[in-house]
Amino acid sequence: MAERQRSRTGGFISKKRAKSLDNIKFFGKSNVAKTTNTDDSDFNCVSDIPFPDSISVDTNVENTPSWRDGRRIVELGHLASQLVCCDCGGNLVLNNITKETRYGFGSLLYIDCACGIINVVETNKRHRRKPKGPKAFDINLKSALGIKF
Repeated sequence: MAERQRSRTGGFISKKRAKSLDNIKFFGKSNVAKTTNTDDSDFNCVSDIPFPDSISVDTNVENTPSWRDGRRIVELGHLASQLVCCDCGGNLVLNNITKETRYGFGSLLYIDCACGIINVVETNKRHRRKPKGPKAFDINLKSALGIKF
């Protein structure tokens, strides 16, 4: 019979946890990219992005959704406080949005700065349900619960 792994206290470890521990030993403690921002602010930068040598251009532009299409629920005070470059401190312009990622009613806007850094700006406030869990947009929770916003 195969010997099962044990924890530090002597109890048995599940197969799933044992596989996870083996992966951590093999690949290292964490394979998640580290951010340069040490404080827990909402300002994010995307830099040193590896771009491919050749870029394919989609000629069918009419069917591609744009950040200019549709309507959004936006907290203007929260958005305005983030329209500052996290690298050079310059003002960001909404016309320089390169990409938008929607999460329900909330969005992440990727805004190009004149210094070449791509800043990630949230359209609404976000919160964490767990200390290291993913952030969720407050607007989605409020709309699901029927809270006046």
